[in-house]
Amino acid sequence: MLAAVSILVIVVIESLRAFDLVWIINKGRNGLELISALVSTSEQVMPLLVISIMGQLVLCGGLIPVTGRAGLEQLSWLVPSRWGFAAGASTIDVLRKVPGESDALWKHSASAWIACELALLVLAAGFAGVTSE
Repeated sequence: MLAAVSILVIVVIESLRAFDLVWIINKGRNGLELISALVSTSEQVMPLLVISIMGQLVLCGGLIPVTGRAGLEQLSWLVPSRWGFAAGASTIDVLRKVPGESDALWKHSASAWIACELALLVLAAGFAGVTSE
């Protein structure tokens, strides 16, 4: 139970960090505009936000292994939680602490961590490009 809560907290924090990067790149406009651009009223935002967070949870790789699964692995490359969770897993060396896991992005090395952070920056720049005027 504690592991599931930890995964949830990490996914939410890393997703918000990607939105913070979009906020910085967009000079004060937030990354949630990506979702709010799809709806016309504030009541329509909540269901999309729930779907977005659930997608982040599934595609982060912490709850369901995404490596080696055709389609799912490639789709996970497009969500910030995949890269943020992998950076966190690399930082604390999850592969050593949780036997049986085999995600290459979780390797406890500077190169794996830097690759994850660069992917987050690329995603943030992409999100900023989509939401900028």
